[in-house]
Amino acid sequence: MNVVYGFVRMLIKVLHERPDYFAITWDSPVKTHRHEMYPEYKATRKKMEDDFKYQIPFVIELVEKLGLSHLVSP
Repeated sequence: MNVVYGFVRMLIKVLHERPDYFAITWDSPVKTHRHEMYPEYKATRKKMEDDFKYQIPFVIELVEKLGLSHLVSP
């Protein structure tokens, strides 16, 4: 649960600063125009580990239960 724990710690730190505006944005798994323009886009990025990938839904559920604004967009 390192991803969830790390996310919560970062979230608490950011919200402690009391920002005027706040939203969370997520990368979409869909390929975008960047891939068409530059085929090597993210080519050297390591594949997301299964343990990391497994924790993402828990983080999203937490964000939704807290009523925080979030967006997924390509």
